[in-house]
Amino acid sequence: MKVSKTRNPAIEISKNIIPEEKAGLSTKATDIQQVKETIDKLPNIREGKVEDLKNQLEQGIYNVSGDKIAEKMVGESLVDIIA
Repeated sequence: MKVSKTRNPAIEISKNIIPEEKAGLSTKATDIQQVKETIDKLPNIREGKVEDLKNQLEQGIYNVSGDKIAEKMVGESLVDIIA
């Protein structure tokens, strides 16, 4: 009976990694995970800003600049074109 010797490329690559490189990658992965968890804990809505805008609307003092609206529209259109 013949046993085929197939090589697993992942094992071959991991044998060639220097321990310091592994530690560096592990540290980066941990840092990325911590940042992701912190971001996930942030509220999706900036409640303070929403409350301020509600108050301005109720008092009739909310004013939107036409220039700002145009900038946002053009900016979003460019992003859509590029993406």
